[in-house]
Amino acid sequence: MPGMRATGDHLVGFYGEAQPLVERVAAFLEAGLRANDAAILIATAEHREMVESALSAHGLDLESARSRGQYVALDARETLAKFMGAAAPDRGLFNDSVGAVLAEAQANYMRVRIYGEMVSLLWAEGRSAAAIALESLWNDVIGDRLSLLCGYMVGALGHSANELDGITAAHTDVVDPDPRHPRLSA
Repeated sequence: MPGMRATGDHLVGFYGEAQPLVERVAAFLEAGLRANDAAILIATAEHREMVESALSAHGLDLESARSRGQYVALDARETLAKFMGAAAPDRGLFNDSVGAVLAEAQANYMRVRIYGEMVSLLWAEGRSAAAIALESLWNDVIGDRLSLLCGYMVGALGHSANELDGITAAHTDVVDPDPRHPRLSA
């Protein structure tokens, strides 16, 4: 992907509507699947269904990819519940749940692409410190074989400039929502 390293990135995109988000995520994961990377989708049920529909419309056989362990789809709320404490994510539980999924993907595929919106759920609940702490946990697991795209719905961004700066600072780049943007085109 011109202008974007294939791995080792922690990207963030801000979206006002679901469709640009879905297009960006589908393009991001499709590029990985076509390059024989693993793809992990951690999203709400609505967004998972929309992304999977877009991937299938682009000719990807998700059932085959799923059976090979190349494609994994997880519910963002259920996954978040596995490692969230009262105020912040628990590192050990994060490693046990999300880390186990990553380890399995990395055992079978050279590179892994992940889209996650758990941070956006925390942010929408007004738990910005927990969202930033989760971004930090992600940064601890990103190596040269992992690329992570986080999506935030801008309707949920009613926070201070310092909190928003904390979110953008946790990422290597802020992406344009248009998947055809030259910086991120497949």
